[in-house]
Amino acid sequence: MLSVKNRESLHLAANHLFYEVSMLESAAGGLASGVAGQSTITNALLESFVIHLRNVIDFLYNDQPREDDVVAVHFFEHPKEWFDVRGEEPQKLRLARHRAHKELAHLTYTRQTVTLEQKLWRIDELLAEINPTLFKFVLEVGSLLDGTDWRTPGGYQIVHALAPPSQDPPPDRTEPPPPTT
Repeated sequence: MLSVKNRESLHLAANHLFYEVSMLESAAGGLASGVAGQSTITNALLESFVIHLRNVIDFLYNDQPREDDVVAVHFFEHPKEWFDVRGEEPQKLRLARHRAHKELAHLTYTRQTVTLEQKLWRIDELLAEINPTLFKFVLEVGSLLDGTDWRTPGGYQIVHALAPPSQDPPPDRTEPPPPTT
């Protein structure tokens, strides 16, 4: 059952979402930097990216959550508002979520059949799919994020990173307003 939660619960959930998104972006940045080379640290960064990607996909697109799952639709009075804004789950994200379940989150026989080429995670493509929807979410819920980690300098940095190149991110509220004359 999808339901609107109380403001305090949403604030706490927003902080946990912020953690998921910041870890997703940080893991992607660590992998892109190549700082770990070819090592188990690279595997750990990739696994971190995949798990946080799965959690964010579930947050944005899970239309049948369990009772204690946090999902984007909880931030809207009418579920249709969010469904209209986010659109359908992109095929790449649906496949990534399935892969995360079968290849990382659970020990499965499916892992035995995955080829080296299929093991590649196209991180830039996945971020290009998920970031615009995350950005729409942040814009749509607006003031519900006030007082959360999203409204800190680090939060604004994440929001700016999510913004599509063709769209200006919301103003940074951590800067004081210009003086009035």
